[in-house]
Amino acid sequence: MSLTSLLGGDASVKAAFQVVKRPVGLAMLPIAAFPLSRSPAMIGTAFDYALRFGLEARGWAAHDHWIADSAIVRALTTPELQPLVGLALMQQAEAKRLIEVAGEALTCGELSAGAARACTLLAGVDILQRAPSYAGAALMRPLEDADVLDLQALYRIVPWKRFQPTTVLHLNPTFREGSLAVGGADADLIVDDCLIEIKTTKTSKIELSHLRQLVGYALLANQFGVDEKGGQSVTIRRLGVYLSRAGVLVSWPLEECVSEKEQGRLLDALLARGRAQWRRE
Repeated sequence: MSLTSLLGGDASVKAAFQVVKRPVGLAMLPIAAFPLSRSPAMIGTAFDYALRFGLEARGWAAHDHWIADSAIVRALTTPELQPLVGLALMQQAEAKRLIEVAGEALTCGELSAGAARACTLLAGVDILQRAPSYAGAALMRPLEDADVLDLQALYRIVPWKRFQPTTVLHLNPTFREGSLAVGGADADLIVDDCLIEIKTTKTSKIELSHLRQLVGYALLANQFGVDEKGGQSVTIRRLGVYLSRAGVLVSWPLEECVSEKEQGRLLDALLARGRAQWRRE
């Protein structure tokens, strides 16, 4: 059970989170990078890596692990995934080599074909953690020209200055005991006091499900803190969504989605159901 599955599948949590509101003026934005790849889900995960590599190359953040690293650990301890470990390790090593070769070039507005390949390789390994039943096909899928062009178009329109922190930037933040309590919760980015979700979807529309997930992460972060990689604590006051096909980061105060009065009730609902499910499993 994870935060996503709690919000989508647990009746009591879904009912509690009905109070989450859509901010005023939130509208669909025009697409600037149209989908090209035949594997949109893979491109979404690959772009997550590309964005993070760009942030790291600019010196704004540093990672201590990738989801792909955790995915390999999971595969090593899961009998049905163990036959894929060798291939996953090879692809992870190749991806890291390609990113090292890319180096400072990641600070320009273009993503090289090699860096794009690295991101797609890591996206394939990532599936061992996110959706293990599809991992074999993902690891064996050949890179297509359309994949590279799609990632390059998305990278080209990133408004990098919008992600430049004044104090702290966390990649894939987790929320200490709060993440454990709901069976796993890791967000995409925290920039200063803003929790950001990256969305690479066909339409640049922010769904209520996206907002509810962000609210859940924010409540866990503010209650339990963030696993700090830079030694600086944060309080989440804003929520944001980066609509990567529009090249636009939108954000708004947390209280525009859920009042301070309701926040404690929602957190209690999350923790109660998450811990109950964790004990059963």
